[in-house]
Formats: sequence, C-alpha cells, structure tokens
Amino acid sequence: MITDEALLRELADKDDWIGASKLAKTFGVTTRTLRSYVRRINGSSKSKVIDSSHSGYRLVCPPNSLLFSKQTTPTSSVPEGQDARVSHLFAQLLTLEQGAGIYELADSLCVADSTIMSDLQHAREMARAFNLTLTRQRDIVRLEGTERSKRRLISHLMTEQGDLGFVSLTSQLLQKKSYSTLQLNALIAKALEDEGLYASDYGLRNIALHLSIMLNRISQGRTVSELVDTQGLEESAAWRAAHSITITAISQCDMPIPKNELHYLALIVSVNSHEGYGTRSSIDTAKAYLNEADLHATRQAVHALEQAYGLEQFGDDFIARLAIHVHSLVLRAKGGSYLPNPLAEKTKASYPLIYDMSVFLANKLSDFFDIKVNEDEIAFLAFHIGGHFENVFIDQDIVTVSVLHMGYNDLHVTLIERLQKMFGDAIIIARVDSVARVDSALLRSDIVVTPLPLQVPLAERVVVVSPLVSDDDLDAIRRAVDSVRSKKQALRAVSALRQFIRPELFRRNCYAKTHYELIELLCDDCKEKGLCDSDFREAVLERERLSSTAFGGMCAAPHSVRSFARESFLYLVVNNRPLKWGNQKANIILLIGTSGDDRDSFKVAYEELLVVLAESYAADLAKCTTYGAFVDQLENAIMIEHGLAP
Repeated sequence: MITDEALLRELADKDDWIGASKLAKTFGVTTRTLRSYVRRINGSSKSKVIDSSHSGYRLVCPPNSLLFSKQTTPTSSVPEGQDARVSHLFAQLLTLEQGAGIYELADSLCVADSTIMSDLQHAREMARAFNLTLTRQRDIVRLEGTERSKRRLISHLMTEQGDLGFVSLTSQLLQKKSYSTLQLNALIAKALEDEGLYASDYGLRNIALHLSIMLNRISQGRTVSELVDTQGLEESAAWRAAHSITITAISQCDMPIPKNELHYLALIVSVNSHEGYGTRSSIDTAKAYLNEADLHATRQAVHALEQAYGLEQFGDDFIARLAIHVHSLVLRAKGGSYLPNPLAEKTKASYPLIYDMSVFLANKLSDFFDIKVNEDEIAFLAFHIGGHFENVFIDQDIVTVSVLHMGYNDLHVTLIERLQKMFGDAIIIARVDSVARVDSALLRSDIVVTPLPLQVPLAERVVVVSPLVSDDDLDAIRRAVDSVRSKKQALRAVSALRQFIRPELFRRNCYAKTHYELIELLCDDCKEKGLCDSDFREAVLERERLSSTAFGGMCAAPHSVRSFARESFLYLVVNNRPLKWGNQKANIILLIGTSGDDRDSFKVAYEELLVVLAESYAADLAKCTTYGAFVDQLENAIMIEHGLAP
C-alpha cells in the first residue's frame, strides 16, 4: 500500500533515480496516482522533496534527513475509505456548477481510475435518493437537480458524514463572519419565541443547519429558483419568524435574501416547530392545533400498536403529544426535509423493543398518510414511546421488606413513612415487629431492616440501621432494594429464556446467499415444526424491509409485528462467518415468533436477550458450539449485566 512515508523511504533506500513504472509497480498503483503523491508531497514542503525527470524519481534531500522523523513526515489529508471519498466528491461537485474532470478528481484523491469509477457509481446511487443525478459528458461529471434537492443532500452530508470531513471541505460563511452556532441558535430561538413557537433542541438544530446552508449557497450565487408551495404560510407565525431571522442574517452577513429563500426558510421553520405550549399537551390543545384527520390517524395507529404488543391503553395526553409530533413529521416527510437524529443508532441498539414498537407505529403512519418514515424519524417516535413507559411503568419485581424495631418512641413509624416515600409501589412492607419478639429463623421477606445484627436464613438481604435512621442507612436500604430487584429480574429472565430457547431451535453455521434467503429458510423450518403458519414468513420479510433488524455489529433479530406464531419461540443461529445484514453484519441470528398466550413472559426473555446481545457479550456467545454452552454463557451474561456474580 502506498503512503507518503512508504514512498519517501523507498526513494531513500535507493538513493538514486527509480523509474516511474517500476516505482508504481512496487506499490501497485498507476503512474498517474504516483505523480499525484509526488505532487502533494512537494506541495506540502517549502522546498522540493522529490525530483522528477524522464529517468523517474529521486529524493532531493539526504536519506538521513529529519524528513523521516515523526515530527516532520508529511501527513496525508487524502480522504480514506469510500464514504469519505464520496463525501469529498460531492463537496467538489456542489461547488463547481460546470462540473469536474474525472481524472482531476482521481488525482485529488490519489486513487486509480477503477476506484474513482466505483466511487462515482456509489455517489450516483446516493444522489438518486435526493432526486439528483450525476451526468457524464466525456471526462466531465456534473451533479444536476434542483437547488432544494442539493441542499437536502448537503444537510445529509453535514449531519450523517460530518466526521468524514464534509464540513471542513465546504466554505463556512458563518464562520468567516465570526457568527457562532451558539449565536445562530440564540437568534432563531428568540425569533420563534417572539411568534409563540416552540422547537425542540433537534428542531432548533435543524433550522440552524438549513439556515447556514442557505446563507452559504446564496454567497456562492446559488439560490432557490423553483417555487415553494407556501399556501397559507405567508400569514403564519412561521413566516413571521423566518422573516425576523432573515433580517438579522442580512445585517450580520451583509447580503440580500431573495423572496424565494424566505419562502424556503419559512417552510423549514414550519415543519420544525409548533405553537409554543411547550411540553403541556392535552386533547383540547391538540384539537385546537390539528385537524381531526391527524388525531384520528394517530389514535388508529396507537390502537394497532396496543393490539400488536398486548399493551395497556395509552392515555389522551400521550395521544395529544404524539399527534402534534406526527403532524410535523408528515409535513417534513412530504417536503423531503427529515429531522436528523444523532441518537438514532444508539436508540436502536440500546432499546430494541421500544425501537421495534416505533417501527410498527411508523409503518402504520406511513400507510395512513402515504409517506416514508426514515430511521431518524423512527427514533423520535421511540422517544415518545420510551418516555411514556418511563412515566407509567409498574414494577413487577416488587420487593418485600420487614421492618424490625426496638419499640422506642415509635421511631420505626417515621422510618416506614420515609421508605414508602422513597420507593412507592416498588416495595411492600410485609411485616413490622419488635426485634426482641420475632423469630428470625421463620421471617420471610426479601429484605429485613433491623437495629440489631440478626441471622435471617430466608431473607435475601439484612440491613442493620441505627435507631435514629440516617441518610447513610437509607442509602444502604436503597442499595439492598436495587440488588434484590436486579436478582429477581435476572432470575425471571433466565427462566423465560430456558422456556423459549429450546435445543431443537439452535443451529450452528447455517448460511444463505442473502439475509432475506436465510429468513425464508428459517421461517420454512419453523412452519415444518408447527410453530407458525405460512403467512409468518412474508410478515417477517415485510418487517425486515421496513428497517434492518441488525444491531450491535454482530447480531440480527428478524421478526414479525403483525402475524403471531402458534406459540412463542426464539430460533437461534450462530455462524462462524458473518452474513451481510443491511448496513451491518451478523454472526448471531435470532428469529422471533410471538403468541398472544404467553406474550408477557416472552417479552421478558426477548428484551433481556437483546440487551445482552447488544453489549460486549456477543463475541463470546458467537464462539459457543453447542446449545448447552450457549445457554450457560447467556445466563452468565445476564447475571453479570444485573450486577450479580454468575
């Protein structure tokens, strides 16, 4: 592989002229690629480093020069990897209206002709998703499409591929004007507040991103020429807020803002904000803001979610908040201006069950409104569902507590009140008794709180506290409750997993050409075993097409969200070689079938298993060669995850 340092060392070792063809062959590159490296190395130094002639190349400076020290070796700024190179190509093509030469692009990236052709094909496929086309006329390639489509592409590159150098490759007008992101967010927030509008941090960030792109493109003479549909918008709060923002931007950046750009910005503001009643939403306020169709569609989608997952009915407040979000989501989707979510992948990996519910909900909303909901927006739906469960979750692993006392001045009454305030429904006070009268050998509860040390063989934990209970005593009780609850959850999960992962549903090294073919193979086997009906396979494939079920870098969990199996099951495949699964690869494949009869216990097993597989245990689990070894390793991982030694 050729690098700056490798080329310099090769020339230094020869200490004479080396023919261009011979040198190119040494590194497996073309002579043109070699020339690009030489040109860049010379350009990075104050004096010529490599001399060139018809004889080839030679090093100008002596071989023992400090050139080879870590401090002075020229460093390459060439993008590495196809994603980074494609980002670089788009940065060039978005700036050069007349297009760019293919071979000049190859030289700038120091790649062979075959590589630049592959990169351009990848860029062509990516551009198509934004209604843009890459055209080629002889050796000139151009990016063609509307200015709005180009800005959508820029937004994608800046949010999804910022780490690949796109932001640094594009000219940053706001930075040149010493106009910080903090100031930009402040002026947008102020303009929204003045018009009674509210935007989440993500919405605010998206408006700021589009504003910076807009100003950048205007400074390059590239404005939105196509008309924007602003029916009913010019009298809206979003229009007034956009007008206020542009007035401030004009004063800061000293440039005129065409009216079409004001229309464009007003549309961006409208789909990323809503009337500012903040986080307080009720059905009445939602009805005042939304049309009945939005509310009805949201209710129907949520009802379908309840039925599919066996959930308790969601309340009106949840419906109201979600309907307002859905209203903005539909506007974004129809305008092609999705809200970037930097936590999308983390949400998918960390909360797989919540994310899966969100995929189901997104699918229903897509059908109702005839829109496409991407993975960023699915993750925002997960925030709503996850937040709901955080607020209404009822703990099934209730801890029983016995409180013993010394019968002095009713101090134990105060302790019980404090415990009930601390833990609420998470604990039950099973017994209150005098420490002098109780038979500790017969005392049955998870935790015993006592003023004197006792041996309580039937209790999980004994916490000794002082008669006048201190904050340290309360912390000790809290730790005991957390420990007991974790153990209950772990044991319940282990029991459920033993129930649903059976030896006949464990396979090693089961391969197919594609992950879709593997899903078909496994589903057909389940049908043969009498676990599901014939429509189960298509339902699993349908779910997979909505959003890849791969997670954690090594695992995938294909499943259906609308067709229940005859009985719940977990079908495990552990492969030595990974299979490409969407944008990831998977060694461990878990086909999931659910039945309404045992959905609650199955949910425990499913959720616990996905959490463990998403962590660092997957690599060790993938090495297991037998069913017994896999289940033992899995149980150990669950116990460790709950803070318990296996």
